[in-house]
Amino acid sequence: MAPSTRAWGAAAVAALGLASCTSKDDGHTGSNPAILLGGSSGTSSGGSSGVVTSAGNGASNGAGSGNAQGGSGNASQAGTGNTGSGGAPHGGGGGDANQGSSDAGSSANGGSAGGAGRASGGAGTGGTDVGGAAGDPGTGACSPNDEFEGTALDACWLTLNGSAAMPLIAIAEKDGALHLSANGTQNGVWYQGATKSLVYQLVSAPRFTLTTTAHPRKFTDPESLPTKDLHVGGLMVRNPSSAGGSTENYVFIMVGHSENNNGTVHQGVEFKTTVNGCSDWAEPDWGTSHDAPDAELRICRLGAEFRMYKRVPGDAAWTAAPPPSGCDGNDVSNGVLSRSDLPDTVQVGLALNFNAPSDLEVAFDSIHFVELPADATADACTN
Repeated sequence: MAPSTRAWGAAAVAALGLASCTSKDDGHTGSNPAILLGGSSGTSSGGSSGVVTSAGNGASNGAGSGNAQGGSGNASQAGTGNTGSGGAPHGGGGGDANQGSSDAGSSANGGSAGGAGRASGGAGTGGTDVGGAAGDPGTGACSPNDEFEGTALDACWLTLNGSAAMPLIAIAEKDGALHLSANGTQNGVWYQGATKSLVYQLVSAPRFTLTTTAHPRKFTDPESLPTKDLHVGGLMVRNPSSAGGSTENYVFIMVGHSENNNGTVHQGVEFKTTVNGCSDWAEPDWGTSHDAPDAELRICRLGAEFRMYKRVPGDAAWTAAPPPSGCDGNDVSNGVLSRSDLPDTVQVGLALNFNAPSDLEVAFDSIHFVELPADATADACTN
């Protein structure tokens, strides 16, 4: 559903020229923020919950038929969350403290596997501002299909969002859409080894499509298109082992104001692929007058092959986004990107990519995830 307070509009699409390179000096060398994951209780179903005894002693609640609780953490070392047998849909998260971790639930005794602890937590008293990492969702836990029709983001979603003291983006679910707004003072550019903002879930699927409709606008004027240099938002698929520097591995497709032409409307679609901290990117113009406002975006994965697509909302035909290449590991053949390094289990979700100072808010009507069969071909990408 499109937000009721906006007039989104649509325009014809034309794929014009694209630029591709492996280095930029427009803020792409930003530092890596702290990653705030886990650090909260899972959901208890049948089992007794863990106990938070005092500030800084985070515990995690397992889900299961027996007692299922994580050990208490302290300010410097969080306890590990575990779940009971026959796990309910949500497992335990790590403690709210430094170096916490979390485990998925067990599928023993006929129960469905537990998911990771869901939500984000800061450090305990005296600890550092690093939460425990999230566990892999189990079968029957969460689904990255969301119409965003509520008043708050579902707890299944996890985030990368800078530090608690200085988040990179504001996150709000309203008017039938998920709104991600850039923090105007920060550099939020995903490039090379930088780790920036992402709202995601973990999925284990070697073949799938991931689709959204994105509406990039100014934060200060929700009826106007972005005019700041490099202000885009869209879909990302990322290796969960990424932790900045040479470990960053992801692909994304985003729409909004592409680079150059600062101060005027210049819409583009950015396709970026980063392997071991080395980024390649392409930014074809979007729309015959560089001002088509909105786009449906899709990432299609068929094993190691990744195809990116775009279309004006409501159109029947998808247009393939040409992949960039250059970095070792970004292999392109016949217009298809191959990323054999990306594992079956990946983070999938919605992200922004923006220079500071920023003036960007992107509304996403929904996100749809479809797992494809083992014999799926490229035709399945555009069905």
